[in-house]
Amino acid sequence: MLLFDIKSCFISSLIPLYPPEEINAIFSYATEHVLNYSKLEIHQNLHKNIPAEAKKKMLGILNRLQKGEPIQYITGSTEFYGFRIFVDRHVLIPRQETELLVYHLLKNTPGNTSLHIIDLCTGSGCIAIALAKKLRKAYISATDSSSEALNVARINATENQCEIRFIEDNLLKPSGKYQMYDRIISNPPYVRNSEKQYMHKNIVNFEPEQALFVDDDDPLIFYRAIASFSNQHLSAEGMIYLEINEKFGNELVDLFAKEGFKNIAIRKDLNGKERYFECTF
Repeated sequence: MLLFDIKSCFISSLIPLYPPEEINAIFSYATEHVLNYSKLEIHQNLHKNIPAEAKKKMLGILNRLQKGEPIQYITGSTEFYGFRIFVDRHVLIPRQETELLVYHLLKNTPGNTSLHIIDLCTGSGCIAIALAKKLRKAYISATDSSSEALNVARINATENQCEIRFIEDNLLKPSGKYQMYDRIISNPPYVRNSEKQYMHKNIVNFEPEQALFVDDDDPLIFYRAIASFSNQHLSAEGMIYLEINEKFGNELVDLFAKEGFKNIAIRKDLNGKERYFECTF
């Protein structure tokens, strides 16, 4: 069977689920995983037969994709800030939007810094790992309430040769031992339960609910916890970087201002949505 025919199967089978450009990206990711082809090699080999075992694996991937399972969970990995990150259904799949959150912190942090940084609600550890790779002299810590998520994060830290202190703790009721930090960064749960109806089923049905959703009657629960944590553990002139729900920018400004934080800024993502919150102590 030609690789071109496999691609045609992907397109015809997945068009009800994904836009064409995303299907092309999924096909490329699956082909890289099964055949170890680069994007150029995929193009060069489209009209060549692929081995029977490779065909079987590609069609098996397609079958799982048709049920809505994300390609990242099927292949077991994704890329974040240029680094390979292992993922399974215990952790969120890292998004491009979160890469920009990391970018904003790095933009305001010297590369040779020995500052102390903590990533709250780390999940796969992607944020902490990107920071550890880019800020080689920094001391990086990361927390999560899920032991399964922390197991994934530890694997990623080992695979990427990063030294990170992981702390299993519930941000809403913290009991761990913490020091003072110069940077606090987090991508906490912020999607309201009522917003599930507008989300793709590959997110709602497969990604961990506790890492995504919050009750509609208290959508800022994690941000209040971050403000409280920061009041105790953010150093003088330290900085906070948060990914946020675009609908609650003004409320977050009020929340952190009342807690005594200053230099508050809301920044937009690549789609023009208010997605990032910054402030200092």
